[in-house]
Amino acid sequence: MLVLGLSELLILMGSVVAAHYIVYGHFAGPEGEALDSLATRSTVFAGTQLAALVSMGLYHFQQRVTFGEVFVRVVVGLALGFLALAAIYFMLPGLLVGRRVSAFAAMIAVALILPTRAFFIKRVDENVFKRRTLVFGAGQRAKVLTNLRRKADRRGFKIVSMVPAPGDVLDESSESVATDMQSIAQLVDELQVDEVVIAMDDRRGNLPIRELLTLKLQGVEIIDIVEFLERESGKIRVDLLN
Repeated sequence: MLVLGLSELLILMGSVVAAHYIVYGHFAGPEGEALDSLATRSTVFAGTQLAALVSMGLYHFQQRVTFGEVFVRVVVGLALGFLALAAIYFMLPGLLVGRRVSAFAAMIAVALILPTRAFFIKRVDENVFKRRTLVFGAGQRAKVLTNLRRKADRRGFKIVSMVPAPGDVLDESSESVATDMQSIAQLVDELQVDEVVIAMDDRRGNLPIRELLTLKLQGVEIIDIVEFLERESGKIRVDLLN
């Protein structure tokens, strides 16, 4: 969402500059304001509007909204941003952006933000910024991860492998890979894993503590399935607590 926020900040700044050119035919104001003045005013405009969009929940990582809801939130967010800008302009009139420029800037921003969000959600968010996750365990506890139905609950990670652990209760639907006696460290290196989720059915005497500590020292995040699910779905699975 940070990348999306930065992209939309640039869109908002660019929309002011473009609107200014549409209205006046050049990048100086009606009284010959310098270009750096336009940059300052566009930055204030964009920063305020972005804060308003944040207040509408448009950058929540696990948001589940339709395109229509996004459109409404963007429009309402920009309207709130204009109210905040009115207060800023009252206190600092030197930062004022004209009404016509503001109107054109708002239309340009909406026209660019909506397709940017659609592209980001469908392409970038799904394919680039997911953590590569290795699940150590392929039994009943690990099965909870494959049963996550909401797209929002699976937005932040991609399971690259589920490795059966000693003591796991497997069934025909269990997803796992043949490790060929490979260690977890070897799999982490081969699959370029970012984090390892501990989802064993029975930890007693089966948890490879030394190997996991070595991976943690190498920068790989080691996380329990309960904590993992709480982070991704915002819910605590009481049935998985030890």
